[in-house]
Amino acid sequence: MKIETVAQRYHISTSAIRYYEQQGLIGPINRINGIRDFNTTDLERMDFILCVKQCGMTIKQMKQFIATYEQGDSTLRER
Repeated sequence: MKIETVAQRYHISTSAIRYYEQQGLIGPINRINGIRDFNTTDLERMDFILCVKQCGMTIKQMKQFIATYEQGDSTLRER
């Protein structure tokens, strides 16, 4: 799925999506001929980002949570 389609789906700007990618919250996004191609996993991460953003989580907190999450089930209590 192209970035423009993702932006429309989530009602956010393409620059916001690029910012999330630059910050390491999503991605790296696969590219086909230089064009971002979002997959299901990327969209699930976008769902997460937008949900916790609405809850007031900062970018720094999102990064910490994602890092903890990626460590697996051993961090369930912490999460």
